Amino acid sequence: MQERINALDFLRGFAVLGILIINIESFAYTLPFNSYLYGFETELDTSVRYWVYYLAQGKFFTLFVMLFGISFYLMLERLQQQYGAEDSYSIYTRRLFILFIFGAIHAYFIWSGDILHHYAICALLLLPVKSFTMRGLGLFIIVMMLIILGGSYEKAQIRVIQKQDYQQAMAVNKVDRTQAQQKAIWRWEARLSKKSRERYSHKEESRKGRYLDILKSNWNDIKLYEGELFFKVILFDCLMLMAIGILLYRLGIFTNYRSLPFYWTITFILFFAGLWAGYVKYQWWSYHYLSPVTEYQIQFIKKVGPYIQGLSYLLILNGIYQSQSFIRKLTAINMVGRMALTSYIFHSIVCAFIFYGYGLNYHNQLSRSELLWLILGIWLINIILCHLWLKHHKQGPLEFIWRKLSYQAASFNR
Repeated sequence: MQERINALDFLRGFAVLGILIINIESFAYTLPFNSYLYGFETELDTSVRYWVYYLAQGKFFTLFVMLFGISFYLMLERLQQQYGAEDSYSIYTRRLFILFIFGAIHAYFIWSGDILHHYAICALLLLPVKSFTMRGLGLFIIVMMLIILGGSYEKAQIRVIQKQDYQQAMAVNKVDRTQAQQKAIWRWEARLSKKSRERYSHKEESRKGRYLDILKSNWNDIKLYEGELFFKVILFDCLMLMAIGILLYRLGIFTNYRSLPFYWTITFILFFAGLWAGYVKYQWWSYHYLSPVTEYQIQFIKKVGPYIQGLSYLLILNGIYQSQSFIRKLTAINMVGRMALTSYIFHSIVCAFIFYGYGLNYHNQLSRSELLWLILGIWLINIILCHLWLKHHKQGPLEFIWRKLSYQAASFNR
């Protein structure tokens, strides 16, 4: 039995704590990504929102997806060593199925923003990658990237066409405009205008309502029963990021970061490239939110910028953890990483209780700056609970159930 890779626990702990910074907004506000409607009481809130998005949005998601890919690759590798190919694939797919069920329960009964069921499908689709050579894995990553950039190109192209249609329609006298031209004007002007809170009042009412209202809202948002088993918009993104994680694991950087030549040079090039890309994206997202992006290069930067920055976070944290002995002695983050599944669900339960109507009903009540203090409090409670639990148990409660169900149904016991 191989030992745990402590660097991965450390990184996973950082990732799951960091994800809360963004996920909490989905509980706190009716329209979390909006830059002017909810949580903006003073100019400080606008600045807080900018820096939170610049430093966190998409980065910890990137980090967690890469680590998720590593975890399942590592699990399959160890299963094959212990059980052989046939039985290992049986356990692997069973664990993915149970994770999918966990995610579905989370999505319908707690929070519609669940990502676990999506990860389970991605890990299943990624199964053939296990047999890829390093060159094949690199080619797979490039193909995924091209598909992602193709989607960004298409999105920018749609905006370009809409803008052209608007300009052409505006050049026609009002009395001579066709219905299609008038629709083109309405569509573009609607994109440029601010939305009112009344437009989303039905969503706000459901969040502030009874638990049954939340269930109805989640049922409408999640379409697993209609066969939408994953999020199409980020499918190729997740496959690419998981594959990048696997590539880094194969390079051996999580046991010896020096196994990657020019480690720190590559890391800081990615970091500063990510900061630049983030500046381009979040200046637009924070201060020009109503201006559609019609430049192809800007759309590309918006898409890949958080992934570059998230990858640099992984490399920086991994290098620091291995090179600085005092960091390795601070095991609190590692404990959260060992209980990542439990911590992720714990965050949702706590946030739902704080913000939804069946709990404390603070939905749309806190400013963006006030939210930071709440995040710190949840982190502290999470770390303390993980420490106390792991003093008496080897793994988190949900991790234990997940493992138990995975092996209990098998024709053999681990």
